[in-house]
Amino acid sequence: MKTSFRLWWVAAAVLASVAIESCETPTEKDGPDRGAHLLNRGFVAGAVAVAGGSPACTTIGAYYNVTARDGVNLWCWAATRSGSAAGPAVYVHTPYGIESLRTSVLWGQSQPVFNNCNYTIVVCDWRGRGKSGGKMGNSTQLGWDVHDIIEWIAGNPSLSDGNIGMFGASALAEAQFRGALQNPPHLKCIVPVFHDFQVLYKTYYPGGILYLDHYHFLLSLGYSVSYVLLVPSYNLIWKQIESQYDPADIHVPALLVGGWWDHSYMLDSFAELHDYGDSAIRLKHKLLYGPWIHFATGGATLSPEEDMFVDTSFIIQSHASRFYDRYLRGLSNDVDSWSPIRYLRLNESISEIHSVQQFPPQSEALNLYPHADGTLQLTPPAEEKILSINYVPYDPSPTEGGTTFSSTEFHGPHDQDQVLIRNDYLLFESEPLSSCLLIEGNTYANLSVSTTCVDTDFMVRLVDVYWNNSKKIHYLIGDGAQRLKYTPNYKEGQRNSLIVEITNPLSWVFLPSHSIGIIVTSSNYPIFDRNANTGVDIWADYTVTPVNASNNVYISPTSKLVLPVSSSECRDSSGSSNHHHSGTDSNPASSYTSPSPTSSSPIITSTSTGSTSPKGPHTHILLLLFLFTLFRQ
Repeated sequence: MKTSFRLWWVAAAVLASVAIESCETPTEKDGPDRGAHLLNRGFVAGAVAVAGGSPACTTIGAYYNVTARDGVNLWCWAATRSGSAAGPAVYVHTPYGIESLRTSVLWGQSQPVFNNCNYTIVVCDWRGRGKSGGKMGNSTQLGWDVHDIIEWIAGNPSLSDGNIGMFGASALAEAQFRGALQNPPHLKCIVPVFHDFQVLYKTYYPGGILYLDHYHFLLSLGYSVSYVLLVPSYNLIWKQIESQYDPADIHVPALLVGGWWDHSYMLDSFAELHDYGDSAIRLKHKLLYGPWIHFATGGATLSPEEDMFVDTSFIIQSHASRFYDRYLRGLSNDVDSWSPIRYLRLNESISEIHSVQQFPPQSEALNLYPHADGTLQLTPPAEEKILSINYVPYDPSPTEGGTTFSSTEFHGPHDQDQVLIRNDYLLFESEPLSSCLLIEGNTYANLSVSTTCVDTDFMVRLVDVYWNNSKKIHYLIGDGAQRLKYTPNYKEGQRNSLIVEITNPLSWVFLPSHSIGIIVTSSNYPIFDRNANTGVDIWADYTVTPVNASNNVYISPTSKLVLPVSSSECRDSSGSSNHHHSGTDSNPASSYTSPSPTSSSPIITSTSTGSTSPKGPHTHILLLLFLFTLFRQ
């Protein structure tokens, strides 16, 4: 199996360096029978009312074979608008099948982009997926295919006027980045949703622990991601991988979209494009963040509770439509005056878009210290004590919400009642707040710990604690993980200090009468891989029986939760506001002092653990990984 894996990397490295000739022979595949079939399903024709007062129009669908530069046929579908000459086109490149995307996302109801009479919609299957020919290739091949299809659309006057934009989430966003790097002449802008520009270590190993839920999800979709298991620690190889794409090679404006409960690090991607991108257009890049999970743009069957974190109001598409109007149609609108970053908070009495030059905005760290009685307080404990967690790898603490992918798991914020019916956790809560408290940015816990084993993990779940009638709710709003042996200055068998970063940045309002809480465990499965406590990285690699661990947390001034409390005004559910004024009682919302003004900050604050310096020439990453596997044998 290892031999075939290495051969695959050899082939990939060779393919990455081969130039393929271009040829284009599109053929229309849609006949009257096919059109009637789609009409019966309600997806091809019909009057569509367009937001903004545009007249209703009729959508007519047609199928095409587009021949890529190497002769492989790529399967596409285009929706044109009858009664007018073709205008700009919005193109979606999907690995999930045209029919699935078209039925579950595009045509469910009137939408600002996909039911917009001003735009032709073109959807194409990835190479080797759906009805497209060939085999799914590497990221360079993906970029070439996107380039070829864009230029085919531009060369077909029945489909477009030559101005092409792109849209899509997750893998559909990756296709936009990889295509834009090939610099197709007729691509004018992109709207990548929920996908990083670079391939990041922390996307696969937050805190040094395999993001198992994400990994299995990608495998289930047929992606070749097994190479990440070869390099579980952050090293030179990952540093090269994280810098393989040059942001200066993106020559079109991008509207990036992130979600507070998505796994991607869109703040990092935006910082890279904005700070190190093409100087001619980098200030045109924009970022939109909202209270969304990975499936927020549709395509998944979700529970009513999860629907709270889906973009049912089409905020993403509304922004995208204005972005397209500006850069595809050349209209003068408010896009030029948008601040670099626009975002929504959760738990505000009034839902509104906040505009800032940087994220997080001005904030100050608020330290809350765990005490042995289970409280979080503003003052550190006067006396050191030790609290223990019994961790049994074969009986891990269950995942209840978060930045999950699996269809069997809940997505987004969720009550942690199934975690708290067990006996393998530590819970700390503040006193109820007297007024609202706004946190914006990245949260982390600094813990002083030890273990009876060679290695172990520590997990922190940040929770909003409140009463719902007679039931006490511990509502997860963020979680993080850290493998002990990957802690700087780690000393086996001794007491160590580690930082557990909450993986997702937040803009969250704690309401009056709510409390701030953290749950500390040594597992959070299956979102994170389990630790066998033996020093082995990946569960599947274990050649020895996992051992149980007794893990200690030292209740001392060195253990604390650090919250980024914003200086901005927060509004609670009653509509009243709070500037975090000084007070005398013991709970954080009333005793926190507003920070004083600081000097000017950079436009964007990156959360990346890797380098954010300007990028040099592209690295032959595939060949580098191949050589690594040889030396590792």
